[in-house]
Amino acid sequence: MNAFVSPFFSPRTPAILVFTFCLQLGLLWAQSATSGAMSGTVVDADGNPLPGVVLSVTSDALVRGSQTTVTSESGRYRLPSLPPGLYDVRAAMNGFKTAEVTQVRVSLGQIMDVPLTLTPAGADVREQMVVTGETPLVGTTSNATSANLDEQFIERTPLPRDATQLMNYLPGVNDGLAYGGTQSAANAYNLDGVDVSDPASGSQWLLPNVDWIEEVQVLGLGASAEYGGFTGAAVNIVTKSGGNTFSGDVRAYVSNERWNASRADQLESRDLSVSIGGPIIKDRLWFFVSGEEVSRDFTPFQIDEITNAVQAAGLDGADPLLAVDQEEERISRYLAKATWQASDMHKFVLLLDYDGKDSDYRGLSRDVLGSATERQDSPNWSYNLTWEGVLSVTSFVSVKLTGFEGTDDRLPYGGADLPGRTDFETGIAFQNAPYTHLQDKSRTAIKADWTLFADSLFTNNDSHQFKFGITYDDARQDETRTRNGGFTIVDDSFGLGGGDLSLLDQTVAYLAEPDAALFSSDVGNHIRLDSVQETLALFAQDQWRVNRLTFNYGLRYTRYRGGFRNGNESVYEADLIAPRLGFAWDVKGDGTTAVKAHYGRYYEGLFTFLFDRERSGNVFTALEFWDYDFDSGQFEPPSSASVPAAADLDPDIDHPHVDQFLVTVEHGIGRDWLLGVDLVHRETRNIIAMVNANEDYDSLSAIGNPLGADFPFFELLSPERFALTNPAGAYRDYQSVTLRADRRFRDGWSMRGSLVWSDLQGNTFRANSYTDEWEDRNGQTNADGTLPGFAEWEFKLSASVDLPYGVMSSVFFSHRSGAHWTPTVRVRGLLENDRQTVFAAPRGSEQLDDRQLVDLRLAKEFDLGRVRLSLMVDVFNLLDEDTVIEVRDRWGDYRYDFRNHPEDSFFSEAFVSDAQGNRVSRLGSVLERESAREMRLGVKASF
Repeated sequence: MNAFVSPFFSPRTPAILVFTFCLQLGLLWAQSATSGAMSGTVVDADGNPLPGVVLSVTSDALVRGSQTTVTSESGRYRLPSLPPGLYDVRAAMNGFKTAEVTQVRVSLGQIMDVPLTLTPAGADVREQMVVTGETPLVGTTSNATSANLDEQFIERTPLPRDATQLMNYLPGVNDGLAYGGTQSAANAYNLDGVDVSDPASGSQWLLPNVDWIEEVQVLGLGASAEYGGFTGAAVNIVTKSGGNTFSGDVRAYVSNERWNASRADQLESRDLSVSIGGPIIKDRLWFFVSGEEVSRDFTPFQIDEITNAVQAAGLDGADPLLAVDQEEERISRYLAKATWQASDMHKFVLLLDYDGKDSDYRGLSRDVLGSATERQDSPNWSYNLTWEGVLSVTSFVSVKLTGFEGTDDRLPYGGADLPGRTDFETGIAFQNAPYTHLQDKSRTAIKADWTLFADSLFTNNDSHQFKFGITYDDARQDETRTRNGGFTIVDDSFGLGGGDLSLLDQTVAYLAEPDAALFSSDVGNHIRLDSVQETLALFAQDQWRVNRLTFNYGLRYTRYRGGFRNGNESVYEADLIAPRLGFAWDVKGDGTTAVKAHYGRYYEGLFTFLFDRERSGNVFTALEFWDYDFDSGQFEPPSSASVPAAADLDPDIDHPHVDQFLVTVEHGIGRDWLLGVDLVHRETRNIIAMVNANEDYDSLSAIGNPLGADFPFFELLSPERFALTNPAGAYRDYQSVTLRADRRFRDGWSMRGSLVWSDLQGNTFRANSYTDEWEDRNGQTNADGTLPGFAEWEFKLSASVDLPYGVMSSVFFSHRSGAHWTPTVRVRGLLENDRQTVFAAPRGSEQLDDRQLVDLRLAKEFDLGRVRLSLMVDVFNLLDEDTVIEVRDRWGDYRYDFRNHPEDSFFSEAFVSDAQGNRVSRLGSVLERESAREMRLGVKASF
């Protein structure tokens, strides 16, 4: 892993880099991550290009209402930065009829190609030709298979009031996982160009309000060199800006558990949102402000089973929190945004956001009782200052200063002096949360990008759109985690009550007399982290168009540096080159059919979890197992092995990446239909994991595996010696075939449908270096196979229609193959690597049942003069499907006896109670079902 010398990153580095880059590259033209663009050619009736044509667009999305440009010598025009919205396009020139195309929709991150033809004027020079807009459906120049959700889709579709879930309504994306990504850390998250990824985990940090959203764009397949820091998808949300007329709305949504099915998890929510936008100075300065307060009460699956039993036994008298049966969550979201069109050529945008989450009894579940839950306090502030300058018809610049600062504290109800307690056999946790956990997060970035437009550079009829950009990002994570009481009691109720009790009865018996199950304790595993991460990224790309063929090629350079502010700030360094290469062929030359192919390398983003266990950081204290000594009546240190908390970082470590191959065919039918086929192959390599470099294992085998497969296991004979490295052979391979059919909204109805087949094979699931498969040799037993986290078959269909009497109805239907899972057995009694979990069957050999959901919305709008009142009813999981979506995968334990193996070693099955209280095998028992049918009522008053 090569590195530059650290003085390269001085405090003045960002400003120096941006200033130098401006001087070298000039101020060039681009569409940004918060806008779209429009271009095209104006020709005469014989197809000859017309230079000097005045081209103007008008839209309510523009602060000044219109923008104007002039065609070049080759008849080309370009409008580099247009907010998403509907536009009327007008071309005028002396001696020709004025041509106008109306209702052209510009979408986020897309360049709309709108050609126009001028015909000679007749006697009336005011004569014009007007064509109703037919926004191009087929992308004939870009390789990116991006999916956009605009305000119309968001308003008309039954959606959760959670912006982080919107990406799940797109093909190939489920549960926040996209295109073979196995964790949310594989995605990149942006709000108006602000990177809102968590510096520690890489997952989403910001909590935007759905009512803020103008449009959502999800990129990943075929993304150009402009985009990086992801191996799954790049999610970009653009917020509303206001307008030249005052408008706003007040919304209230309520869901009550009395209206909903009562078989499983229960949710009761209240949501109040107010948004107002308009002009401060017409045609000059706009504002948009919004505020939302959300309250949710969540009753976990099967929690009533344990709380009712606790109350019946009178155990809640000594500890009332044992009877808590609801997690309570409160979310606040506030946004203020100002857009100042200082002149025809310069625009400034300022955005401020506050979002916060407060939770009581966070983590409550069937296994985590109220006294072991946490209180969450998580406020966050975000900001964004943007300048966009159109300096000429071929010159545009965008510069952003963005960032956020937030806190995520998890606090125990029992205080810092009372230890948490958990039972090894039943899995029940109670008495107190194991840790007090405090986190501060921040990110600051400066970004600039430019594009150069050139015609006839290589041939007489070619055109180029060169784009260049630079980003400098500084992210920090301060984290403290201490174990409450100094240790966590780990009991073992195995055999309690003679071993014949149901899990429920055994749990109650254990809670009544936990000291009868004293066994061991966990000590240590504290965290003290002050991390810093710096990213420098530069890219250059060109869209080279020759007649019907467009070549898209580019290069992205990224330099990562990560470390510890209280130590070495450069323990992790990487210099990365990511090529992107593709072409798009407009088969007929009329924009109705396109064939595309693309290759690209995409590197994972930088987040703390990739390197936080590096030895010099001293972030974690060792985890030790102190067993209980009945003679002394104390926990004795350390009679069992301690688990080292640090690893040596491989000096030649490589950063994780995906190599992606994409072939796409798109065809437009008529004005409104788009059909598409996407073939995807993605290879994830250079996976980072903490690996035990000590090979001092004794190879053993268990006899009589009840699951049938061979059961080799390994006992470590001397202490672990961990290294953070790229394990040889670690991989994930994803491939998919997607069929898409979209019908845009016209004549009162719209539809989008997709069918996806996919496959995910590999031997390493997680993307954040905390990979169970490599920390011990036991993790590689049966590790290679079909991974979880994807659906082999996925079908999604959304449709919306305007019915008589002003009623609107929409439906969303999804069908997914069941997730794959693998039975495991926990091996106990090992010398240096005790409590190892081993795959006891081939990876992915088990599969859950298929899932299908129907969501429905009915809405009616009433015109009350200056106010429009809308009433909405949303029903989620209309058919009340109760499909199992998660099960327990541990069959039980293998109790290894080193004194007389295999004769005295044995398999011990674990049991749980079913819904009727019967004692059944733990393996395959239900952890979670599909959320029960939920009805949500909504009212919106808008003006």
